[in-house]
Amino acid sequence: MRKPYATKDGYLVVLPYTDNNWQKLFEIADRQYLIDDPRFADLATRNLHSGEIYQILNDIIATHTTANGNMIWDSPMSRCKKSIAKKIF
Repeated sequence: MRKPYATKDGYLVVLPYTDNNWQKLFEIADRQYLIDDPRFADLATRNLHSGEIYQILNDIIATHTTANGNMIWDSPMSRCKKSIAKKIF
């Protein structure tokens, strides 16, 4: 589910779209083993396993502070779209 994810001290929105975005996210998050996971190989299989992949994303984001998450996702390696959610309505 695309939504703001809780960090240790706030919220962060990370919106990977393409196969490459997801692969970079897994690489940056030190979860390279997910790059070759057939459940997440392409859009069709990610859609079939959307609950699982978004739980993984939730787990990744939860390990960071908002500032640290922003620094990671803003790094030159990252091609993931991101924004900060300051308030949840």
